Amino acid sequence: MAINTDRPGSGGERTYRDFVMREAIYFHPYGWGGGWPKVPPNFLAFRWAAHVQQINRVLTYEIIPNLQTRWPDIPETDDTIQPVVVYRLGPPLPGTPVPNGQHYRASRLWVLLDQLLTSPTLADALANSKNIGKW
Repeated sequence: MAINTDRPGSGGERTYRDFVMREAIYFHPYGWGGGWPKVPPNFLAFRWAAHVQQINRVLTYEIIPNLQTRWPDIPETDDTIQPVVVYRLGPPLPGTPVPNGQHYRASRLWVLLDQLLTSPTLADALANSKNIGKW
């Protein structure tokens, strides 16, 4: 996941990166917004500054009706008043940072964990993940 230093709803005390780094929390739309997983992943990798900077195990998750349920300081906007899944993260795994290896937009990439931890770049891990099982 590409995370930045914007604030949810353009306000509140924390940035998206603060949630991950300081609170070991990540959240995303649930049932809206297109392309977000409905089945929680086991691990999440976070990238910024052209590197995968942090990989965390998902310890628990819950679906809440909106961000204000948990964080009342987040302003109400179209993107913050809809259901979200909130993940509680374990400590970062060793093996980061991993350079991107090429430019990626702020998008979600699906990569096998073993490939991410053993490949020299995210680009290599993504290519290797796609080739697994293609004999």
